[in-house]
Amino acid sequence: ILLQSLYVFAASKDFITTKQLQYILNIGEADAEMVIYEMREVLFDNPVTEEEDFQLFHESFREYLVKEKNSSVREAELNIIKYCRQWNEIVINDPKLALYPFKYFSFHLMNLGLKEELTELAFNQKFISNQLKHTHNRDNSFSLLKHASQINSEESHENALNLFIQAIKFHKESALNKNILKQILVEQNAILLSSTLNSFATNGFTELATIIFY
Repeated sequence: ILLQSLYVFAASKDFITTKQLQYILNIGEADAEMVIYEMREVLFDNPVTEEEDFQLFHESFREYLVKEKNSSVREAELNIIKYCRQWNEIVINDPKLALYPFKYFSFHLMNLGLKEELTELAFNQKFISNQLKHTHNRDNSFSLLKHASQINSEESHENALNLFIQAIKFHKESALNKNILKQILVEQNAILLSSTLNSFATNGFTELATIIFY
């Protein structure tokens, strides 16, 4: 359990609580508390939260584990994804515990190249609605759409463009400066049109321009 937990901390994108560790590794409360106790020397307790949550103390140690124990860290990341997949159940029983999936689910899917699941998540309006409700900002929703757009950009231009249009709408609703929107449009234009130029792309960018300028 100790090694499995170590790899979970290496794969995580944020501080982890004992409760989250229970979900991720499917272990009991006593085992999770034992893990934290035994690993105290390599863990850093979050100084800005009242509850105890932890991450690896040294970034260089995390980088070492990712490089030298890559397969084990990837397996741990799959366990984190399994935890994130339970967001719909978790948010009902403990909304605070669901914050990690709402913030980082898309990153882990992107990191392991799970394109179909990431794309499906990005079109899941229930997930996005809950994401906005519980994180209180659009940054995480935009990251989700951005990750899905990136992973689709080489193979599924239609998905990538539809996702990017959604992202632009998020930005506009957040009153983002139009100059920034125009820059995003230029960058995405280069990505999508570098390998294809078709009527769908043309119509899509017409829609983007309409969103931005009107």
